[in-house]
Amino acid sequence: MSQDKIENYHSKAKKTVRTIATKKIDKPSKRAIVFPSVEANSTKQNFKTGNFTNKSFLIPVEQNPDIRDEVDLVVAELTKNTVSALACKAHSVPLEKYLDLKKGEKLDYTFFDICGNETVKIARWFYLYQEYLENGMRLPMTIQVESKRGFGYNYDAVNNATNGNHNTFVHNLLRKQGTEITLLSSSISPAAWDSLFAQIYLIYCSMPNKEIEFKSINVYNNSDICEREEGQIGKLAEEMAMIDMVINDREELDTTILSKLKKVFKSYNELICDNSEKVELKHRVRKVRGKAKKSTNKVAFVDMFNIKTKADLNKTKTIKAIRKYADKQGIKVSNILGGIGRSLTIRA
Repeated sequence: MSQDKIENYHSKAKKTVRTIATKKIDKPSKRAIVFPSVEANSTKQNFKTGNFTNKSFLIPVEQNPDIRDEVDLVVAELTKNTVSALACKAHSVPLEKYLDLKKGEKLDYTFFDICGNETVKIARWFYLYQEYLENGMRLPMTIQVESKRGFGYNYDAVNNATNGNHNTFVHNLLRKQGTEITLLSSSISPAAWDSLFAQIYLIYCSMPNKEIEFKSINVYNNSDICEREEGQIGKLAEEMAMIDMVINDREELDTTILSKLKKVFKSYNELICDNSEKVELKHRVRKVRGKAKKSTNKVAFVDMFNIKTKADLNKTKTIKAIRKYADKQGIKVSNILGGIGRSLTIRA
């Protein structure tokens, strides 16, 4: 038995937090973001528990281009009420393209299973899209809390903005709310607790129009000690946390929380040298002739070229049209064909 710890998404701890995150909600979700990867374990579990039905509109997200086609296929096997996996990170999901606030379309459940850090950029995303979160929405979230690795400037920004008092603030907040904290592994490093509390502080500050109930926090190690097979490469075990939250509306904006968020953003921007990486509270609106440019809905390639089946791709006329469009737009033909293939699979 090797003593190396390798990443194991079927570990006892991971299964435990997945069960908690997908426990049955009051009524099936109408709209949700999903982070399925190629196995879609949590998404499948949500269908089993009844949290998702064929009426639930799912917005899959996958930042890895190498597995995006596989993600589309596995989600398409579960439901047709979805879209092709978005090629972006969690902090870049454009909800306005898929949900219409004027029609009351909001997220009412999402397992924010990012298994990474709650960064300043994700906090900004929550701030910008907090009105897209339904009152009473359940929001379980997995984050990495292994020391400050990968968290870097984000931790420093919180620490500087609070003069090192984020631990005390979060400790008092969780005690006041009666948050249940469970340790699923034998031990967690002090640095991991510090990282966890800094990230909880970021989450708390990210939605000044909302009241966040921290229901429970499960801290665990995302790996078992497993025998390493020949040629297998695995990551070292990561200390993780699953934070189970309920998001409620406030009657009015909490200016104190907004002030805390601004201080974190200011501190973060002072630490960042690259201007393109700095964060702002507001969307940048591109203006044309003094008026905000309206967003337009993109037409799917299958509709653009009137493709109903894969056999249509064998038509000379269709291939010429695709190549002409690709040359004009400066994009690869393979990208267009890939999009058509995903769309045909989803619509089948």
